[in-house]
Amino acid sequence: MITTLYRSIRLLLSAPPVSSILGVTLFSGNLLYRHLTYNDEIVTVKNKYVYTKVYGDFLIGSTQSFNFVSDNGKIYNIPNSIIEFQFDSEDKWAILQEGCTYKVSYWGIRHPFLGLYPRIYHIIQLK
Repeated sequence: MITTLYRSIRLLLSAPPVSSILGVTLFSGNLLYRHLTYNDEIVTVKNKYVYTKVYGDFLIGSTQSFNFVSDNGKIYNIPNSIIEFQFDSEDKWAILQEGCTYKVSYWGIRHPFLGLYPRIYHIIQLK
């Protein structure tokens, strides 16, 4: 009994931690998703808005999502990203002007059930 327990503990300690394997899997899956869904597109901003999601009380927790709608009806999200070290979503959103045309680089797909939008990470205004 004790020998079996000792072997089980040794086997568990000699194997890589499950959290490391899970972390590597999620990170590599995220990179693959980005690579497969990457796209550049020229869009004209039809409308822009901030979506605020409140969890319980507003003081307890809320998140803001900076979005815009293109002339073809596609919704884009301009997020902050820890992985890409980009924390300027508000600034990118603020420079957008309705009726102006931009070249945007994005990754991701629109999935209504999961609440996914294409994520903009680079914006260039066209003249």
